[in-house]
Amino acid sequence: MTVREFRVSRLPTVLQPLTAEAIALALDAGRILRRRFRTAVQVTLKGPADVVTAADVEVQSLIVRRLRRRFPAHGILAEEGLDATAATEWRWIVDPLDGTKNFA
Repeated sequence: MTVREFRVSRLPTVLQPLTAEAIALALDAGRILRRRFRTAVQVTLKGPADVVTAADVEVQSLIVRRLRRRFPAHGILAEEGLDATAATEWRWIVDPLDGTKNFA
């Protein structure tokens, strides 16, 4: 199924704006990651076998900034050092780049 084939209008009304924003964010994040792929990559170690790149940080920043602006009452748990764990009805789980080692 492509993004064009996916019909947000088929979802329950409450999920439509969330899904539309998630799709828009994924497309925008993908553009950033494609631009940075196979370029000089800055890598920082988070742990013995865990790395983070500037691309991870840039994409997460974009996602979190837009989610906070669009859905200020939602919680956000993000991989690269952000844990807004306030008790909320909605919580976004953000992994800006799944497979950072392969990307780097």
